[in-house]
Amino acid sequence: MKTILLPIGASHVQFDELAHVIADALWPDMGEHDTRMSYAGARLNLEAELLLAVRSSKLPVKDPLTFGPHSFPVGAALRTALVEVGDLRAFVADRGIDVQADSELQDILDRPESEIQVKQAPAAEAPAASELCMLIDVALWIAKQEGWQTSVRESFLKQMMAAAAAGKLTLYDPEIGITRLPKSQTNCPSEFTTPNEVNKWLMNDGGRLTWVLHRSELEADQETISGDPTAKPLQRSAAQDAAILKEIEKQGYDPLALPRNRPGKSGAKAAIRIALSKNQLFVGNTVFDKAWERLTASACIKIQS
Repeated sequence: MKTILLPIGASHVQFDELAHVIADALWPDMGEHDTRMSYAGARLNLEAELLLAVRSSKLPVKDPLTFGPHSFPVGAALRTALVEVGDLRAFVADRGIDVQADSELQDILDRPESEIQVKQAPAAEAPAASELCMLIDVALWIAKQEGWQTSVRESFLKQMMAAAAAGKLTLYDPEIGITRLPKSQTNCPSEFTTPNEVNKWLMNDGGRLTWVLHRSELEADQETISGDPTAKPLQRSAAQDAAILKEIEKQGYDPLALPRNRPGKSGAKAAIRIALSKNQLFVGNTVFDKAWERLTASACIKIQS
């Protein structure tokens, strides 16, 4: 039986995530192009099916503020609505899918110290201890270090975002490199933190997992002396992503609900491109488009359906 794995203790799933988690359970990432194409097709079909299920009351949704019945599940309000795990389980049961808590990740975080096998991430990819990096990249690096499957990696990413929203994992403003207050909900995996902060959170949370970093003694000494997250240059791709998200908000758009282009008219993407055309981060004909594609793939940018 195929399985949807949710974080330990999860009682609800955000509606906007349902098409992905169901499609990923049906067509998990096995590193094959055909499988990913099947996943993409299933996700598109599920997005339409889920909307119909809500409209016909076959899939109940909850108000994220009251946890009671949603009075107006339409548009952006529907995307942030919640679905109880029991209702999700009933919805997918006839597809041969089960919904379970991700005990594999919890077992990893609760391992006795004597069972820990330290694994090293490749030196060419691991960041320095105080280097700013996105939460989604943190999950990718640690998953590679530990040999996790996609479902475990995604569960870990959700736990990081929840910890950041609760103020347990320190976030940084990528523009000036200082800490910032967390949002009430940190749902965007392109928030910034540092490996040091991730390891502090893992230690304070009582887990045994540690993000082991490759770095030279010189780098370690410099970081110990400075203690400044801005001492290391921000990765160019991360800086590009941050600049686009900042400009989207500056122009009054919601990055998770960008309007579709009207026929024959330029839209939000074109406006953002023009605003950033003189920014040195976007020199080159395809740089902006590649950054936009990254943000779309990581679900930090979404077009209204």
